[in-house]
Amino acid sequence: MRLLSPVMRAYVILWSCVAIAIGTIGNGIALVRKTDAVEAMLALQEATSRVPIEPGVGFSGFAGASSTVGALSSPSSPEQHHSNRGTQNICDGYDGIMWVSRVIRKAGAGTLFFQSIVDSLVYAEKYNLLPWVWINDDENKPCYDNRVHGAGPNITFSHLTGEIEELVGEGKMACKTKHGTRPGPPDYMHLEIADHTVIGNGMWQSYFQPVSSVQLFADPSCASKPVFELSRSQVMPDMHRCSELAVRGWAFKGIPDALLPNDMPMSDWLWDHRRRASSIVRKYFSPLPWLHEKIEFSNPVVGGNCLAAHIRLTDKASGRDKKGLEAYRPYIEAYVSATEKGAIYIATDDGTVLDTIRDTWSRDVGSRIIAQDGAFRSTDDNVPTFKLLAEDKHRSNSEALVEIYSMSKCNYFVHGYSGMAEAVHYLNSRLHQRSANIDDPDGVSPKQFEDIIRAFEKMNVGTSIYSGNVDVTGMPETETKSDDTDNTTNVESRPISGSSPSKLVGASPNAPSVPVDGHLNGLDLFHIDKPPVSHVHCVGENFDDKNSYVYRSCEYQNLCLDLDQKQLVVYTVPQAVLADEQVKSSTQLSKKATVLAGSQPKTWFKTYDEHLTYNHKKTGKRDKTKNLRRAYVGRYGPKIQTDVKSRPSSYYQLAQNVTLLPYYSHPTAYRNPGHILWDEFLSWWQLLDIFGRADDELLLMKMIRPTVNDTEFEAFEEEVHSKDDDLTSKFLPLFLGTDKAKSSFLDPVEGYNFDISDVQPRWKDGEARVVCAPHGVIGSGYFADHGDKNWHGQVKGDYQKPHNIGRGASFRRFRSWMLSNIGLPPEETDKLPARDPYLILVSVNSSERRGVDFSAQMQALKKSLGSRANVQAVNFPSMGLSEQITLATKAAAIISVTGGGTSTAYFLPPGASLYLFYNGGKDGPKYLDWDVWNNIGDIRVHWLGRKDRDESSSLKTLTNLVSSELDHLDLQHQEMEGGQGQ
Repeated sequence: MRLLSPVMRAYVILWSCVAIAIGTIGNGIALVRKTDAVEAMLALQEATSRVPIEPGVGFSGFAGASSTVGALSSPSSPEQHHSNRGTQNICDGYDGIMWVSRVIRKAGAGTLFFQSIVDSLVYAEKYNLLPWVWINDDENKPCYDNRVHGAGPNITFSHLTGEIEELVGEGKMACKTKHGTRPGPPDYMHLEIADHTVIGNGMWQSYFQPVSSVQLFADPSCASKPVFELSRSQVMPDMHRCSELAVRGWAFKGIPDALLPNDMPMSDWLWDHRRRASSIVRKYFSPLPWLHEKIEFSNPVVGGNCLAAHIRLTDKASGRDKKGLEAYRPYIEAYVSATEKGAIYIATDDGTVLDTIRDTWSRDVGSRIIAQDGAFRSTDDNVPTFKLLAEDKHRSNSEALVEIYSMSKCNYFVHGYSGMAEAVHYLNSRLHQRSANIDDPDGVSPKQFEDIIRAFEKMNVGTSIYSGNVDVTGMPETETKSDDTDNTTNVESRPISGSSPSKLVGASPNAPSVPVDGHLNGLDLFHIDKPPVSHVHCVGENFDDKNSYVYRSCEYQNLCLDLDQKQLVVYTVPQAVLADEQVKSSTQLSKKATVLAGSQPKTWFKTYDEHLTYNHKKTGKRDKTKNLRRAYVGRYGPKIQTDVKSRPSSYYQLAQNVTLLPYYSHPTAYRNPGHILWDEFLSWWQLLDIFGRADDELLLMKMIRPTVNDTEFEAFEEEVHSKDDDLTSKFLPLFLGTDKAKSSFLDPVEGYNFDISDVQPRWKDGEARVVCAPHGVIGSGYFADHGDKNWHGQVKGDYQKPHNIGRGASFRRFRSWMLSNIGLPPEETDKLPARDPYLILVSVNSSERRGVDFSAQMQALKKSLGSRANVQAVNFPSMGLSEQITLATKAAAIISVTGGGTSTAYFLPPGASLYLFYNGGKDGPKYLDWDVWNNIGDIRVHWLGRKDRDESSSLKTLTNLVSSELDHLDLQHQEMEGGQGQ
């Protein structure tokens, strides 16, 4: 905290006494007025956070109301800074309050929210002011919509107030404006009690969560803290053009010479601005739920598998040249050339762009295009959308914000100079090295852009920041150091990793009394000034040293990452490790390992040379096993550090609600949804559930296997993963959720080169650099659907030992948990299938190897059931996740071949039926996934032979079975409706 001078402290104490005296004299009256004002403003905050404000619709119920209050100095139950609730003393540690009330008058949505407001927040942090954003600025013509932002009560309150000094630039810092000034420090020498008015809902609260609660003005800790605002001229031009604090998207006129790129490449100059802005955006920006839903609907891509193209073709001011659509074409085609799949998200202000691309560009490009549905786009080459939507600026703002956040979900970006484009970079700062700026004459060429994409795709680290996944490479690298003389940041040329910009796992779960001290791959870190100590609790021990690791599962407190040794570590004292073999304990650390993953149990017991032989048989390639390092694939345990002297004296810890789940997946685990659902997700969830961690903020960490000296094996694994990335990304929301702040990946590249940023230099020389997860779980192998069986029903031996008897209720909870993650709560999905007619889904061609079109079966069912049922053919692989799962939750029956493609039937509602057509073989029928389907208690499963399925007798059997099951559902409906059973 910046210390106040003795004179300044005297002024603050004097005005504190004045404020307290006023509050005491006014007592009852002042207190009532204060309460009214705070409650009114809180009502606005709550209303805007819950209710989607549709374009053109304001809060008419509040219109015309007005309140006037006196000094706000009495205690209340304030929200904490950054929306943390329930803690008083909001202003402790701050020198004052920064009210962000004005923005640049001519700014569009991108510049307004992501540059003008960011500038004010940067100022607040520089001068240790508690930021409070409530924008009353009706002078902003492009974005202010009085019907929405001005709707609600106009509330006047009084508070200790000061002004902001102005500095005159000299030499290279001379500002080329009328007055040549820029905002200086807050003036604590001339304070007074002044009236302030909050108008309506405000612009910020209409789209984002509050930065700080209005109740800060009712908190005693804030009574003596003066409030400061930037004046109209201080916002623009003083801050935007003249200040070293401002963030900028291009070198426009009026900037002091010292702040221009000069001989620096434009990309490097922009990175300094993007780096600073992204740290602010990560900390303060959180869209309201209704806006978040629109973003997810606009760009449903999960995992960042897309190119964002911001194609601005109408107005461009401030020295920027307009470029036509063809300027973007070679960059978009470069993306298509470098990737086999992946969407192209088009954000444009021109109404002709989408049709032109789809109609005249190549089919490979046109077929990948996605865009915001229903967005207003200009039909005039020279008129921007916000001018054409002058009567509905709220719609214009909403659609612009949806475009910005939707573009930030992609791994690659092509754009020109624009406030919206810069906003995308602030939200996803990795794009700095994965983007092409067509307005930068020294920027990357289309060929260079293609090479960049190919390089990152090969590294397989392309996951979306906004979607909650974290990637450790591609960050522009700049080392920063603090200059204590003026508290500004200087940039040096030696590279280090930068920070990730999004709100991710553990974002602001702690009160301001525990400030964020840094970030690991974008995750909040908190410094703990004492040595780490770990604890463990394990279950599943069978006391057999040969295979107990298969059945053992452990929960750790303080499961730590040693960033130098690049391994997981637990810290304890020597007596906590069992030395007496006669003692068995579930709560003492053991050097025995456990299973790290649930898939392919045959690899648990095999060495790498045996495992390699298996994979080469699969590819048909010659086996090469010489000189291979022997190591068990599945066994794993963190290193146990018992040497007290070797422990670091302090460490960094992730937020308390974070649980770390390290995992390793066999390369074939993601070949179909069944492997993903039951080999991976089920085993992970069961591990979390037995320790009560399923509702924590989940952090998955992909483990890197030891290097194998065999290029064929590595090529096989890379090939499998590249084919199945899209499938994995599609189903990942079932486990991580569509609320991308809920969960993320800590997915290091080989060598665990974690991205540590913003960390205060508190690690001591010579000590281990340690980051600990407060909770961690390891040992999910036995929880997969097949247990320790090698297969899912392909061979006779699979049927001799059922693994899932009695797991029906657990399966149902797992289903409900996944549905809730994608926004389908149990109360909506646990109902009986609707009738009149019943929905029957026939899964056609759901598998490359086992696909069937079921045309004969559909014809027979339609003829037999008539209007009683809607028999509908579906191809699940071609559908989006939400569409596919939602459809299954409404179906009375699904008809499919066996295999992973049938896994969608797991989401059938209670009482529904499943008809599985199985293959035969020389070893007999292959009832694939039998151990799951035969133990799900509320889905009625029927197995039918595939060989003679089109024979009339087989068709008759099928129609009779389906008709009988619908009779059963009719009976259940009658019982639910209070009728008498028959």
